[in-house]
Amino acid sequence: MKATLIQTVAVCVAPLFILSGCYTAAQRESADLQPLPSAFSGSRPATSTVALDAVWWSAFNRSDLDALQASAFTDNLDIAQAWARLRQSEAAALQAGADLYPELSLTSGYDRTWRNEGDAASNNYEVGLGINYDVDLWGKIRSTQSAAEARAVASADDLQSTALTISASVANRWIEIIEAEHRVALLQQQLEINRTQLELIELRFRNSQANSLDVYQQRQTVARTRSNIPRAEAERSASQYALNLLLGQAASEPLQIDWQITPTLAPMPSAGVPSDLLEQRPDVRAALRRIEAADWNVAAARADRLPSVSLGLSGSTAAEDFEDLFDDWLGKFTGRIVAPILDGARRKLEVEKQLAVVDEAVANYRQAVLIAFKEVEDALMLERKVREQLEALRAELGLARQTLSAARNRYANGLSDYLNVTSSLVSVQNLERDEISQVANLFKARIALHQALGGQLPTFKL
Repeated sequence: MKATLIQTVAVCVAPLFILSGCYTAAQRESADLQPLPSAFSGSRPATSTVALDAVWWSAFNRSDLDALQASAFTDNLDIAQAWARLRQSEAAALQAGADLYPELSLTSGYDRTWRNEGDAASNNYEVGLGINYDVDLWGKIRSTQSAAEARAVASADDLQSTALTISASVANRWIEIIEAEHRVALLQQQLEINRTQLELIELRFRNSQANSLDVYQQRQTVARTRSNIPRAEAERSASQYALNLLLGQAASEPLQIDWQITPTLAPMPSAGVPSDLLEQRPDVRAALRRIEAADWNVAAARADRLPSVSLGLSGSTAAEDFEDLFDDWLGKFTGRIVAPILDGARRKLEVEKQLAVVDEAVANYRQAVLIAFKEVEDALMLERKVREQLEALRAELGLARQTLSAARNRYANGLSDYLNVTSSLVSVQNLERDEISQVANLFKARIALHQALGGQLPTFKL
């Protein structure tokens, strides 16, 4: 009887094994999904001082920045969350492949039954062992596993993307703090200069060599400079608090930044060719992996429309006395074929839904590539224009200082009033503050370029 059952199941299952074939994900070339120009419009030959295996911020050659980045990679909470999401994805990928293996279960039980008449009671001991296995004829389970593995790889790229964003934010806050410290120091220096000038004007006024309007004008200049200091100090504190947040620590924690030493800007790194972004940018890689996951989900949905086969083997024994428990065994083999006939078009619509998910993932990838290309173009253009603006500003500052010197000479010789001196002094001091901001903007443009190019990051370790 047992042999007949097994033969019957084998006859039913054999044709399915013979005709079985796996659905697989579509094969796509990243360059075909979104073609790019052969070169960046703003690129030019450049020599990078960063080794290929070095982190991108090593180009600034600053130990304080290195220490801040190391702290951020250890304690930043956004990176910690990305790590947790990656572990979830990896566990889900392993979980998705568990159905490829048989499931073995062990059951045991004990019952004691009393009758309402007399003291008679009976025992029942039971032990059972079962094996169940779903035959992956059409590759549904393997497709589901491959989709989960692709999502896990995308999560790893998401971690890299988060880390790249955090490292760029740390560098931006670092240069903002240096800028703010220099601005506060400059304002205090300008305040002292203006106070000294005010004392000279007041002395000239007491000697009847200046009028009260000259005094009021210089007092206004002193007050204006003094009023700028609290705002600059507030901006410095805000940047420090923001950096502390990136480092995963309280806002009041002190920071070790050598702001007195002005950082130097290394030569511009090579932008390469636009097609390099497809491998360099972690967000672009993640978008491509999500297309792969969506394609595997389509394969799984198509396989779900075909018949499924499940096999089972179980054995059990029961006895009233424990010593007789293993004297008599009952074995059972089951084989089932389930073919969907009517399901309200649920499985068919699932395929259509997954195809739409693929279309969405492709569109998202194409957008990610275009955004990456745009960000590199933006960064190249920004640094070029900021550099031009800085050169023009420094030329203007030189002329403003010459104008101030001429205005002071004319005022000292009685050839003009003090208003010309005041306006020239204010112009020089404003340009000096603008120069500090423009230098910081140049560094920010370089940071943006490294980020847009998918700068090298340290190796992550769990």
